[in-house]
Amino acid sequence: MRRCPNGHAVPDDVRFCPTCGLEIQGQAGSGQGGGQQQYQQQPGYQRTDPRNIPLTGYRGQYRSPVTVLLLGIFTCGIYLIYWRYVTSQDLNLILGYEKTKPSYELWGILCMIFSWINIYYIDDALVEIDNKRGYRSDSKFILWLLLSVFLGIGIMFMAYTVQERLNSLYMGQPSKTAQY
Repeated sequence: MRRCPNGHAVPDDVRFCPTCGLEIQGQAGSGQGGGQQQYQQQPGYQRTDPRNIPLTGYRGQYRSPVTVLLLGIFTCGIYLIYWRYVTSQDLNLILGYEKTKPSYELWGILCMIFSWINIYYIDDALVEIDNKRGYRSDSKFILWLLLSVFLGIGIMFMAYTVQERLNSLYMGQPSKTAQY
């Protein structure tokens, strides 16, 4: 197993450190076999499963979760539409492929079901990111949906928890809801 410049243990087949996101110098697999060539590698067109793609190391903008909530309240939810759009783009950049649908937030202005579909994709992307980082986390989508239906605070709760999880990812720390 290799180590990143910050000293974190890194699997041999990744290009970026799953903990801090720094790019790993040198070739993959250079620790054990030296310069030996790996045989029977699949061509790029056969690697179609995006779940096998390592995280890209992208670091988005740090935002205070409280500020996200306050701006959402003061703008009557308009900021939250923009925030979900930008967050969807950030998650896609972190994963390296399109897991969420940012355009669904624009369609959600006309029909709210598109926003809820994208919220589901956001939650699924966060669970996948935690899994790739070596943490186990659970889906929060049903909780957000129930809080929205019965108390009307699900979107606000979702915004707070998602931004908090993204900030911990950007800082290289485990999220508070992730388990080891």
